[in-house]
Amino acid sequence: MNGRPPPPAPDLLLPEELAAPPEIRRQLAEDYDRFADAPYPQPVEDYLRENYHIDLAARYGPLPLRNPVGKASGQLSLNAEQVRADVEEGLGFVVLKTVIAEDAAGASRMEEWKIKAPRLVCERIYSKRGQKGWTISWKGRGWEGSLSSYLQFLKEALEIGAPRGVPVIPSVKLHLPALGRERILSKLSNL
Repeated sequence: MNGRPPPPAPDLLLPEELAAPPEIRRQLAEDYDRFADAPYPQPVEDYLRENYHIDLAARYGPLPLRNPVGKASGQLSLNAEQVRADVEEGLGFVVLKTVIAEDAAGASRMEEWKIKAPRLVCERIYSKRGQKGWTISWKGRGWEGSLSSYLQFLKEALEIGAPRGVPVIPSVKLHLPALGRERILSKLSNL
């Protein structure tokens, strides 16, 4: 294998040329030029609904999202300033950096997941049409601090997201004990 994914079925690819009425193509080109170097209108969901008749509303489980564009857990969701910037920029949700489970004494069976030295990695990728490109990602693991510090961060992040209706979602990595697993899963599902 040459590192390229197998070609997809032709009916799964977008067409090379956008099949839209001329007035929509003109409006898209104008908006592209207008917003290329300027902030887009806030809230962008209203602009798209009014000008393009597109409703971006979505759901994440029971949580309503004003749009489905959000940030996944990682190095760019590990402090309040990052969450504040995401909310101000109009993201639909933010998943916080993953906290690593610990016991009541603060010990963790997954201590190796709490690392302080994440790194940025650039990797070659291929599009479904076989075009070469790059993906930039963080290679890191979990929250390096304590569960207590994560809970404080979560509280602050929730206070940032709530006024604008932006769900802030914690991420947790833990081992479920073999005994009582069903009871634990039941309690987690009731959160």
